[in-house]
Amino acid sequence: MTTPTPTPTPAPLANGTGVAAVTVDAVTKHFGDYVAVESADFEIAQGEFFSMLGPSGCGKTTTLRMIAGFEQPTTGRILLGGQDVSKVPPHQRDVNTVFQNYALFPHMSVYDNVAFGLRSRRTKKPSNNEIDTRVREMLEIVRLPDFADRKPQQLSGGQQQRIALARALVNRPTALLLDEPLGALDLKLRQNMQLELKRIQQELGITFVFVTHDQEEALTMSDRIAVMTQGRVDQIGTPTEIYHRPSSVFVAGFIGTANLLPVSVNRVDADLVTVDSRTGSQFVIRGNSSACRPGQDVTLMIRPERLSVSAAGNNGIQATLTGMVFQGPVLRCEAVTTAGASLVAHVGPHELAEGVRPGHDVTLSWDSDAGFLVPESITADQAGVTLAEDTEAAT
Repeated sequence: MTTPTPTPTPAPLANGTGVAAVTVDAVTKHFGDYVAVESADFEIAQGEFFSMLGPSGCGKTTTLRMIAGFEQPTTGRILLGGQDVSKVPPHQRDVNTVFQNYALFPHMSVYDNVAFGLRSRRTKKPSNNEIDTRVREMLEIVRLPDFADRKPQQLSGGQQQRIALARALVNRPTALLLDEPLGALDLKLRQNMQLELKRIQQELGITFVFVTHDQEEALTMSDRIAVMTQGRVDQIGTPTEIYHRPSSVFVAGFIGTANLLPVSVNRVDADLVTVDSRTGSQFVIRGNSSACRPGQDVTLMIRPERLSVSAAGNNGIQATLTGMVFQGPVLRCEAVTTAGASLVAHVGPHELAEGVRPGHDVTLSWDSDAGFLVPESITADQAGVTLAEDTEAAT
């Protein structure tokens, strides 16, 4: 029998908060000549909701499978609670996995599905009374206490998802691994389950490692997000950091919608950066001045909700309004600049100047703290609004 190789002293988290629940230590994974994961290196804290986010083929599921033990790293190590488990088989790791296919046993009741893991233990098998207590506690947590005697086929998709969660959590694993578990649900149910997952995770205090390509899911539930592309981790941060302060053009475009413009740094004064656009305009940006130096080509990112649309004036970007779409709480205003870049602004229905219509010349403006300078250059052809699907297609 293979047993975990203990480490003499578990390494503390980089932030000093104790031993990490999961450590991915300089991990690379090859399938023949194909590099699925390249030099992934991060820690996941105990009790953290951590998401790996990225387009198809970025390496997020392969990384999750290495944590679960279904794949072994080509180089590097996987640690659980400070213990190196890189060569430990899946059934000996203190993690459970929930897949998009819930894999409930159709011939068993809800109660027996949840109890299955406890009854299958070869060591430290709990008594029948303890099994009953823990199963019913878990059904209470997932808010299905009255469904114990039903069969899976008598449940809705969301209810089946919660039973799959209860079955995975009843063993109280060190970490729960979730591989796009909400992908089969319709939009409304998926949004409800996002809030349910976060509630359950906070109530139990168990580490959740969540894989998704859906930015809304990651932003809604996560304490931190690792954004991945082409086998590499591009950025790790809180949802706020990832959304407002992306480290690369890819992250800026993949997370939500971003307006991107090529600019050059003219001067840096304390926390103010003056940049020159390709059309000769100058803009002042407040914030990440430490990442900028005069003469550097960078990318100005402005989220659509931070742009204002007004009648043509002197300050801001001059453009022609090409379309307006009512989306409930906001109007989606589409415009084309004099340089040919397509931009998008989200404004309140009552924030648009009276009489402004598609075909009119307008000014797009923003506060100095609304823009962010990404320390990476883009070409004029890449300027404009970048949607997640555009970014995914380009990877």
